[in-house]
Amino acid sequence: ALQLLRAQALLVQRELWPTSAAVIGLGIAFALVAEKAVVIYFIAPLVAAASLTVIYGPEYDPATELAFATPTSPWKVLLARLTLVSGYNLLLALAASLTLLVFMPAHLLGAIILTWLGPLTFLSALALVLALWIGTGNAMLITYGLWIAQYVPFKAAGLWALTPFWVGLLQAYQGFWHSTALLLILAMGMLGIALLSARRPMQALGQRLA
Repeated sequence: ALQLLRAQALLVQRELWPTSAAVIGLGIAFALVAEKAVVIYFIAPLVAAASLTVIYGPEYDPATELAFATPTSPWKVLLARLTLVSGYNLLLALAASLTLLVFMPAHLLGAIILTWLGPLTFLSALALVLALWIGTGNAMLITYGLWIAQYVPFKAAGLWALTPFWVGLLQAYQGFWHSTALLLILAMGMLGIALLSARRPMQALGQRLA
């Protein structure tokens, strides 16, 4: 397992590591200046989701065909890269949360982590599945749209004069992103689908070549 992780770490796009850290760093700076913990809650899931859309597939891995020719199962390759990148994103988000203690009480650290843990895990898993099935660009468009939709100022846009049903639905959607347990459960299901879909990029490549 360690050998597989070490080998896959070399194949993950090198730009991913500093880019993710830089974006989180900008988020930290803005959060400290504005003294708004919500900045980390907003940006951490987006960074994690974007990074997982580019960890697997022919367009991001020149050695894809060689990797598929080895005895190592595609799902193991995907799982190894997922472990590396997700672990890295988790460490970045934890580091960002720790910096918030500059202006927030230490006993709130656990609550801060729980606010982004569920969304980060679910959005990342969803982005990975979508990237495997419909491509990176579409995956990022959908996941970013779903995440940002909770911040749409419906009332300011004049859309709040809706029926009680739609008002309740919109409120439920916003509440969904704060349901940590539900998001983690759904993320586990998404990860299972992603691992089952690990061969799809190679199948798509074969169809294009044919």
